[in-house]
Amino acid sequence: ASMIIMLLIMVMGAHETSKLLRADRRSVKKSKAMVIRIEPNGKVIYTNDIFKKKFGAIEFTDVNNVLDVTTKTSIMDSVKKNNTFICMIHDVDGNEKFLELISLYISKSYYLMGNDVTQEYKKRRHLEVMSGKNEYTGCDNSFMLANRYESIIDSNQGYDVAFIEYNIDKFDEIISVFGQTNYAQLLKLLKDLYPDYEIYQITDSKFIVVYPNTDIDDVSKKIVKTFETLKRPMNVKENNIYVTTKVVVYNFKRVNFDESDKLTYEEMRKKLDLAYRNMGSLSSRDYIVYDPNMDNIINAVDEMEKDIEKGLENNEFEMHLQPQFDVVENKIVGAEALIRWNNPKYKGKSPQIFIELAEQRGHMLDIGRFVIVESFALAKKLEAYNIGVSVNISPVQLLQVGFVQSLIDEFDRQKIKEGSVAIELTETLLMENFVLVSDKLKILRDKGFKIHLDDFLTGYSSMLYLKDLPIDTIKIDKEFTKHVETNKTNETIVKTMINFAGTLGLGLVCEGVENELQKNIVKKMGCRVIQGYLIGKPMPYNEFVELIKKYNDKGGKK
Repeated sequence: ASMIIMLLIMVMGAHETSKLLRADRRSVKKSKAMVIRIEPNGKVIYTNDIFKKKFGAIEFTDVNNVLDVTTKTSIMDSVKKNNTFICMIHDVDGNEKFLELISLYISKSYYLMGNDVTQEYKKRRHLEVMSGKNEYTGCDNSFMLANRYESIIDSNQGYDVAFIEYNIDKFDEIISVFGQTNYAQLLKLLKDLYPDYEIYQITDSKFIVVYPNTDIDDVSKKIVKTFETLKRPMNVKENNIYVTTKVVVYNFKRVNFDESDKLTYEEMRKKLDLAYRNMGSLSSRDYIVYDPNMDNIINAVDEMEKDIEKGLENNEFEMHLQPQFDVVENKIVGAEALIRWNNPKYKGKSPQIFIELAEQRGHMLDIGRFVIVESFALAKKLEAYNIGVSVNISPVQLLQVGFVQSLIDEFDRQKIKEGSVAIELTETLLMENFVLVSDKLKILRDKGFKIHLDDFLTGYSSMLYLKDLPIDTIKIDKEFTKHVETNKTNETIVKTMINFAGTLGLGLVCEGVENELQKNIVKKMGCRVIQGYLIGKPMPYNEFVELIKKYNDKGGKK
């Protein structure tokens, strides 16, 4: 995002010896911005002179109780997600000061860097309170909804009242690239979708529609219909922008209404926030309607989050390897590194459950660092067998400032040979952040990494982009492969992708091969490398080496 990049250039300075924006202690300490260095647990271990000059001799030892003024949660959530955020801290005289900060992870601690935006923030908030509207979109704001909440419920006699909350994903990226004005034009589409209903803008990315109704199914149908419009690409400055939204609903029911049962505005918002935070655990859809029974699930998810934190501290995670097999030479030629959690409480549960939770709750950077260090160590061991390792990288990681350099540093630290590690990315990530991601991948490939494109053709149509991407190998998703022997459509798709990869000179891996018939079919089509349960499930390193000895020449060593 351009705004973030400009801020980083200002506070970090440019390194003459690197093409990358690279943070280190020296550049941070020379920064003209306020700098707060914290441990991963939120303990403050350093503030620079500019911070001390602004705040005086305040006792500032922990940031866990400092709130992000937008989300109303601890700034640690925003810090771990690498978000830009605004928070409030009192100076030595007790005055409120508002800081706009961004976090960088350097040497096992976070550096929070930014500037005092007190005057700008207070001016904006004052205008919002006085006008009751958002200055960019013209929507009534959260203050107006809070003031009207009681009357909204009381005036809709005989009707339920659904509070439909639309959460716009990646709004900060759109704003930083195209500006607030274009973002506002984009979001006015919501008014067109609900022309006869009250719409309130709660934050830059959060809108609430007040929807009187007699049947919650009608509300659901309306939401689904709006998705049809919102999922279409929108043209802004000759760019097609895909806006993704997640929707949560609290339906205030008038049946058996008792004044004592009425939720306050703050309680209603809290229910919506809880449902939104836990959407991945509550539903596979893009919207959910809050139900009191969800509270038990939410409590279980909160418990899992605490267990993830303990698991990282207690070394409960480990990397397993799933073999990739050459069907022509009949030997193992590669492996995909996949994380597993050694905790009896979650035995039998898909790793995707805790990975998605880690992404939602801001733990993916911690898990990602573990995955990189351990996977690179396995790749170093497997160099003796001439076998490379592919590592899955999440969008949160790759888009973090400084992450590409950290990959290169670890690659060099472990003295890994060029071509021994492949970075594996999903197609959706590439298409949504094409220019930024493409530049990062070119840097990595120049340094000796291979680049694999996972889940090919399961997201946006990407054939037109491949000629401009530094991709070495594409992977055919198991959803296409698993029915290749019985489904003609899947057979045609797989054959087309194999031919397409051959035409572009790309490597190809067919995932999800589970039986001999599937193997023979894709082999006949021209696929050389397969991955799936036919050859082996993900397994610990020692078992993987035994499998190499089973298939490869005399233990596989060269």
